[in-house]
Amino acid sequence: MSGLSANDSEGNFFIERGIMTLKQYKQLNINRENLDLQLLIGLATDDELFEQIEVEIDLFVKCFKIIEKEDADCYKKLLLLVLFDRINDLYAYLFHLFPINVKHVQKYMDLCSNYICSILSSLPTILKQYNLIK
Repeated sequence: MSGLSANDSEGNFFIERGIMTLKQYKQLNINRENLDLQLLIGLATDDELFEQIEVEIDLFVKCFKIIEKEDADCYKKLLLLVLFDRINDLYAYLFHLFPINVKHVQKYMDLCSNYICSILSSLPTILKQYNLIK
């Protein structure tokens, strides 16, 4: 057992697949909360934001590679969607709050061009599973 509640499917996935340890996962969540607070009160820097984006992209890519090899059920596909959405939100903050940096834009374009088709193709399955479409 990972030491997390059964409801923490993201953390359980990361730990059970060897993506990170429980200690690393707890630190990830602390870092996420700290960045959210810094964004809220206007103290986040573009470097801090981009550093977290790179951490989230690394997690996404590791999960994508694992899920691609497995018989991915709806919940695993939903995890990828949640991770991709988190990255997209962080980029939205970065591009809205700070001057545009070509390196950041290129990284975002690479991410989208490499993974957006897979993410979009999983949407109908996820939406059907949750009875959001027929």
